[in-house]
Amino acid sequence: MKISRIIIGLITGFFALCLSARPMTEDQPSERRAKTLWVVDGVALNDSVFDYTLDQMRSDSAAVLAVSSLYFINRNNISEITVIDSIEAADYGFVNCNGVVKITTSYRESLPIIINGNFYKSKSKVSAGDALGGQEYIKHIIMTEFADLDEYGVSDFRIIKKIGNIGCRTPRTPLVVVITELPYYRIESLVGNYVGKSGKYVYMLKLNADSTYEFTKKDTRKMASVPQILKLGTCNISRGNIFLTCTQDSAANLRMSIAAQDTIYLTIKRLRTLTLPKNVWGNKKSVTLKRQ
Repeated sequence: MKISRIIIGLITGFFALCLSARPMTEDQPSERRAKTLWVVDGVALNDSVFDYTLDQMRSDSAAVLAVSSLYFINRNNISEITVIDSIEAADYGFVNCNGVVKITTSYRESLPIIINGNFYKSKSKVSAGDALGGQEYIKHIIMTEFADLDEYGVSDFRIIKKIGNIGCRTPRTPLVVVITELPYYRIESLVGNYVGKSGKYVYMLKLNADSTYEFTKKDTRKMASVPQILKLGTCNISRGNIFLTCTQDSAANLRMSIAAQDTIYLTIKRLRTLTLPKNVWGNKKSVTLKRQ
């Protein structure tokens, strides 16, 4: 019985010693926990996507290894790879790391953006470093180019870095997904020809990708004495309405029997349907225009 108690005591003591030793192991000097700092196109990646040694990044295989983690670029995009040891890294302001791997790329791509299910593309282009770690920079690009997004109440903003293959192609950039509280549209998603009828009149609106428009009101009666009315100008969108601003001079307006009306608006009912309010061109009720 005494032997059994001695054995149990020894085992218990052994496990207690192991448990007490674990925190000491985790609290070893920081050199053991020091990580390599990866800097891609000037962007320091704190949560690095790389897992290679400094020796590997000094080798001839460095570019191949880098591309395997930079999944949206190819080897031709790698311009330079420089490895800096920990001592020299401190001179650059990088501390608590065992070294720095600096990767410079020629990669510059536009961002694909999905806003409430509609696809757009940014005019500004991001680098590989921005695509991997510059989330605030990416958000700044989107909120600058789509400056009116705040008017619609942004309820969700996500940057998806890994979206898998689309068909047979690997995406060249992260995907930005934005959801707004109010319906949001841009001219490029509304481009096309719209037609609506109200009594004896036909309304035809053509929206162009360059933010210009042609709007025609035509009397369908064969013996109609009133000529068709044509308005030309530029268009823009604000809070669910599309505004048509006439740019014709006054002489042209008189020749075409156009009423003195500089700007009219239509409500965007849905992606393929617009509504012309009543009393815009003498119409006694609102007119629905559908994209053909």
